[in-house]
Amino acid sequence: MFGAMARTANRPSGGAGTVLEAEHARDAGWTGAVAELREGARYAWGDPVIRAILLILAGTNLAMVGPLYVGGATLAEARLGGAGAFATLVAFAGAGSLAGAALAGSVGRFGRRGLLVLALTAAEALIVGAIAFVPDLPAAVALAFGIGAAGSFLGVVNISWLQERSELHLTGRVMSLAMFAAVSLDPLSFALAGLLAEAGLAVLFLSAGALLALTALIAASSGTVRRAV
Repeated sequence: MFGAMARTANRPSGGAGTVLEAEHARDAGWTGAVAELREGARYAWGDPVIRAILLILAGTNLAMVGPLYVGGATLAEARLGGAGAFATLVAFAGAGSLAGAALAGSVGRFGRRGLLVLALTAAEALIVGAIAFVPDLPAAVALAFGIGAAGSFLGVVNISWLQERSELHLTGRVMSLAMFAAVSLDPLSFALAGLLAEAGLAVLFLSAGALLALTALIAASSGTVRRAV
């Protein structure tokens, strides 16, 4: 009886026990999440195609988000007619995105997806670089539509390819990495765009285009990516 009483006395009260259990569960959950993320990163790095797609997602995000919004607004104010011109550019970029997504979704099967992804990334590099030299609003509108269409088409191809390429039990972790690559660099992209814009619009857009071109070249260095279907 005394032993039972002692065990009862030494046992934490219900409230304290619940708190400790919750803390242990939280710690275990955090440790498990980190381990799963690490496993997913190792898996993604070990697959040349997944690694290249994540690189392209990150490079595209870094090279386009800040330059197009910061640079686009500055370009519209300096050369194209002001805020109304910038709104027009955004509208046509959105229309291009819709067209690119619709086109990509209507294609049942892509042949040589590796070359397609590399070509679209290179095309984006050329378009972004060309924005530095637009003489008027119609030319800028055409480039904005092209950027939206190419970016949206590329996004559909890349995301669907990631889902198809990754092993079923790792798909969620790979998609988490894809979302991280696609959005995590936004603050850095805006900061760099602000700094480069101080040096001039040509410097900003040509630097963004060069980064996209470098991304395409690095991804193209893998024969597995070039031959992928």
